[in-house]
Amino acid sequence: MGKSYKKLTLIITLIFILSLGYSQTNEIKVKFIGNCGLYLTDGNLTIYVDFPYKSGAHNYMEYDKFELDSIKDNSIFLFTHRHSDHYAKKLIKKLNRDTGDTGPLSKIENIEWVFAPFWLYKNAMVENITINTKMFGIYHLYPDQEIGNGFSENVHFMTEQNEIISIPY
Repeated sequence: MGKSYKKLTLIITLIFILSLGYSQTNEIKVKFIGNCGLYLTDGNLTIYVDFPYKSGAHNYMEYDKFELDSIKDNSIFLFTHRHSDHYAKKLIKKLNRDTGDTGPLSKIENIEWVFAPFWLYKNAMVENITINTKMFGIYHLYPDQEIGNGFSENVHFMTEQNEIISIPY
């Protein structure tokens, strides 16, 4: 589970670093919702981590129901895993969202890098959704998955464990 948190932290950090030049403010606000739920925004981009979850699940913290009503349109949701104190499928469906939905990501402009699992990238291609990025870092391939040909030059498949990509800023 530690690797999931490291990956999630890296993704959140990269999203904010890459979007800083396009934000409306000069700060990032982080709000602790409860349990592992976080709300992060720079005034333009909004990310929820491990939220919504089942309020009070496993005797963890309950959150104010207002939090569900205040979720911003085009928010990005990241879940570390699908335990009910981190993720609530019914609540995501009520929000008319899906964890494989590429719509919100397609509305962000001028992204330097997008790191996404292969299935999310594939969903965007199948649904003919354009993600405005200079580079894709695609990970989470099956151990014996054949990638094939025909991918654009801005797609980098991360197939080697412990691979490091340096992004100048």
